[in-house]
Amino acid sequence: MFTGNYFYFFPLLPLVSRSLLCIKHWGHMSEIPSEEEQDRESHRSHILTLAGFSFTGLLAIAVLDATLVQDFRFAVYYLLVSFLCYLSALNFQGYKSKRWHDQLATALMDVASLSLMINDNYYFPSTTIKIPVFSPS
Repeated sequence: MFTGNYFYFFPLLPLVSRSLLCIKHWGHMSEIPSEEEQDRESHRSHILTLAGFSFTGLLAIAVLDATLVQDFRFAVYYLLVSFLCYLSALNFQGYKSKRWHDQLATALMDVASLSLMINDNYYFPSTTIKIPVFSPS
């Protein structure tokens, strides 16, 4: 199903939409948000949970790719993008001082979530993993 290089660019769609939003409201993006609007801790706990899920999935797929003779290239790519974007969003949530920092962190969370959903929806329901069966002799 995934045969072209354009599948590598699907996760970037939220960055495009958030960039257009920031360009449209550029005057508002340079303001400093209030402490209630920043709400760093709730965002960070949400991101840490999903980053852990992405990392665990990436580790599992990397081990499966090394042991089984199947192509998990896109799964590794999407999980790596997901983990790196969650990690970047976590850093931006900690140091955001302008509204556009918040938009960038949200865009990175959207990219990471989209990558995770693409990976889950494509690989897990439709892939049959061939595990060798060992019979006792």
